[in-house]
Amino acid sequence: MYRFMSGIVMAFAIVFAAACSEQALPPGPALIRIQITPALPVLPVGAEVQLAVSSNVPSWDGFLWRSSDDKIARVSASGLLTGVARGEAFILAKPAADTTVEGIARVVVQ
Repeated sequence: MYRFMSGIVMAFAIVFAAACSEQALPPGPALIRIQITPALPVLPVGAEVQLAVSSNVPSWDGFLWRSSDDKIARVSASGLLTGVARGEAFILAKPAADTTVEGIARVVVQ
């Protein structure tokens, strides 16, 4: 009987300690959102589309633009997208203040 009761007390102590430690954890970081619009631009060769970027981090006011394939689609420093040749590419926008995160949009040039 003593072993049974000490087992119950030990199990209760473990569960109690685990519950207390979960409450003591600080909140995690906020989810960062970077959105490029239009989200899926489709444009003919030679056409241009102005892209825009938004984020839920208000202090990010400048973004760095990049194309995954400049032979298909080019993007200027201001987000002006130009269709160069038929195919697909990805456009990436990174905040100048934190280049560890990025928004991505797929582009189709027809």
